[in-house]
Order: sequence, then C-alpha cells, then structure tokens
Amino acid sequence: MVANYFPEKLQTMAIEAVKLLEDHRPDVSIRLDLLGRAPGGYFVEQNKALAFDLNLYGKVFFHTDNQVKEHLFKQADLGLLATLSEGYSNSIVEYMAYGLPVLASDILANRDALGNDFAAAYFENTVEALASAIIALYDNPEMRLAMGKYNLQRARERHIFDPIQCWPF
Repeated sequence: MVANYFPEKLQTMAIEAVKLLEDHRPDVSIRLDLLGRAPGGYFVEQNKALAFDLNLYGKVFFHTDNQVKEHLFKQADLGLLATLSEGYSNSIVEYMAYGLPVLASDILANRDALGNDFAAAYFENTVEALASAIIALYDNPEMRLAMGKYNLQRARERHIFDPIQCWPF
C-alpha cells in the first residue's frame, strides 16, 4: 500500500486485515508493505505499535523512502489503496503500470482510475471486506492475472509514462 501516513489512508485497517487473514486463513502467506511520507512520524509509530500489538512481526513492513518503490512493486502480488478520500491516485496508476491487480476503497476517484470491468477490485472500508477481497484474489489466480493485464493496458492507454513525449510544453 502506497499512501502518506495519515489516518484517512486507513493503514490501520490494512494491518488489522493482515491479522484477520493470519487468524482465519493461515494457508495464505501475506506480507504488507506500507510506503509513504511520514510527516512528524506519529502515524508511522502508531501503526508500528499496532503491528507489534497484533504480533505481526515479519508480515508488516514500513517504508518512507521512495527508492524502494520499484523493488516493492516488482515483488508485489497486488496493489492496495485503502482510503476514506482520494483525488486521482498516483499510487493506483503506478500499480497499474507495473501490471498489478489493484484492490481499492470503493470511492469515485478510484473507480475513475481503475474502471468498472472488475467489481472485485473494490471493497467497502471495513477490515472484513478488505480481508475478503484479498482472499477472493488469492483464491482466483486467473482473475488476479486478468486484472493485472487489464490494468497495465488501461495505464498505457490513459497515461503518458515517457517524459520526452511531454516536451516541449
């Protein structure tokens, strides 16, 4: 999950979903990488404390340096954006550009970015709904692959990734 460390980005919900999955689906090996800026560091520390309290050592990782982004995206099985509000998300576009299936809070901006071809891409903002969405993708690798291919195609059709194409202004 790529998002700045603010409460509206629902990192706590994602951490709690990891715990729910660990408790109810031990057959699913899950790793959550949180990447974002951490103004003041308070929310990072709050989320680290939650992960510690839930005994999620080795399952939840915190990153604030964008230099790890490409590595994380190449290793990821899916992209996640859990949020209460969002403009058009750069994070979602980046996930799509890496050909990742994306799970996102069911809000208008996320639907604009991802389209409506995969209802499974969206979840209501509850721990249970997020955990169910993750399991749905885990249990259906064909859908996960199809979502990733669709997202890559959609990103290529809707966004310019070559800065040379933007010049001159």
